[in-house]
Amino acid sequence: MKLTAGSVPLRVRRAVEMLALRPEQAVLEIGGGTGAAASLICAQLKTGRYLGIDRSEKAVAASRQRLAGFVDRGTAEVRRAALEHTALESDGPFGTAFAINVNLFWTRNAVDELRSIARVLTDDGVLRLFFEPPPGSPAQRIVEQVSVNLAKAGFESTCTIQPLGSSLLVAFHAVSANH
Repeated sequence: MKLTAGSVPLRVRRAVEMLALRPEQAVLEIGGGTGAAASLICAQLKTGRYLGIDRSEKAVAASRQRLAGFVDRGTAEVRRAALEHTALESDGPFGTAFAINVNLFWTRNAVDELRSIARVLTDDGVLRLFFEPPPGSPAQRIVEQVSVNLAKAGFESTCTIQPLGSSLLVAFHAVSANH
């Protein structure tokens, strides 16, 4: 499927650019929605693979349809699953794990979920979390809560905030402190 710039939200395009993926990489997306990021990622993968999980049956169906060619080639897999109820160890390791606008990471204590992600990352693996706060809302609460959760889960992280149209993109780059 040919994607136009308008068919993929700006936050998703920017996040995928920031992932700086390699063609052989294994990528895990948490909360993949309808597959907007996955479509951009799978187009970059040559020998790599993509696994997307989402708790919504409707979103997973839409993502599978959007990624049909990649699924048929074995490049992509999409599953209905909630991160907190999913064992991903048999699917790893992943060089990159990421999520875009997944509130779980800042609305509550997500330490167990973050630790489960850490277990499936390669030794040099990276976790990237992206958030686009609603216009006019402060990003500071997201920054503070995600930073605390990441630290408690054993990650070292940096956060950048950059303009995104009339909004902001809050971007975390995290690596396991144990590696």
